[in-house]
Amino acid sequence: MLEIAVNLASRSYRILVGPGALAAVGPELAKLRPGRKVAVFSDPAILALYGGAVIESLRRADFDPVEIVLEAQTAPPGFAESRPFQLRGALVFANLP
Repeated sequence: MLEIAVNLASRSYRILVGPGALAAVGPELAKLRPGRKVAVFSDPAILALYGGAVIESLRRADFDPVEIVLEAQTAPPGFAESRPFQLRGALVFANLP
């Protein structure tokens, strides 16, 4: 797996890319020692393709995940175009109440 470091001082993070990355979500998140409740945010198409693998990885790592589907939104006021925004990935948040 390829690891890409995003250096943003106190907000730095890593991105893992390659075979096995989806299965590694749970174990990698567990290294950070968050709470058990986590949320996976994604658009319907990405969630349908990859959500199952991410959710399963989180469950195997003893997390209690919930899926949150983000539908396309229109552009906010002030943007020149009013076409829908498209999320092309997934976000995982931990330490939920």
